[in-house]
Amino acid sequence: MSQKIKIMILGGARENGKNMYAVQVEDEIFIMDAGLKYPDSSLLGIDVVIPDLQFFQDYADKIAGIFLTHGHADSIGALSYILRNHDIPVFGSKLTIELAKIAVQRENRRRKNDLFHVIDADTEIEFKNANVSFFKTTHSIPDSLGIDISTKEGEIVYTGDFKFDPSAKKGYRTDFVRLSEIAQRASSHFLVTPLMLKQTSQMIVRLVLKNTFTIFLRIMMVESLLQQKHQISSVFKRFSKQRLPLEDMFS
Repeated sequence: MSQKIKIMILGGARENGKNMYAVQVEDEIFIMDAGLKYPDSSLLGIDVVIPDLQFFQDYADKIAGIFLTHGHADSIGALSYILRNHDIPVFGSKLTIELAKIAVQRENRRRKNDLFHVIDADTEIEFKNANVSFFKTTHSIPDSLGIDISTKEGEIVYTGDFKFDPSAKKGYRTDFVRLSEIAQRASSHFLVTPLMLKQTSQMIVRLVLKNTFTIFLRIMMVESLLQQKHQISSVFKRFSKQRLPLEDMFS
């Protein structure tokens, strides 16, 4: 007997941020990411924008869990608002879960640590109507994972934000072998949310830093997005190799 499956977009489509997707398999609902986005100039006085949480009011009893792809605000930022009123299990990599706990604690003092579950690329969780497993992806933050929901009708894959970068270092590399295995299964469906902003290859970042440090040996000011963890890491390593003093200043 075939399974009844629904795929719902709760946020993140045609916008940068606020990622939230839902897959319903029979009477179980799997939430992928729970993000927010920061408003543009047309929303003066608004701090953050989150998805419509009425969905959780209506279907909380059917939600099997919230599965996080990575630790940026566009994937974890709405958790604190959801967990204020609902005790829903949250799954993510070690770094993602720690960042999620911090975000929830900052906005919502009602944090239950037993709701947070650390998983990795080798984890597979069996639910009543589907199995959920994970695979490594490349993003500007380490410990990023894609999600595979395996049903009787086939595979439903959610990549989260990712990029293809063959030069990515360990901890940032997409598991292409795993993706290929999933794609070869019958009736595989991919929910892809590639980054809207152009991403710089890690190889190019490392090459530019190497050349820059060779020329300028005294003072160098480096600006990078706080979310670009691999770029920040490259800066620190290059300072260390050149044995230069590094003053870390944050306003």
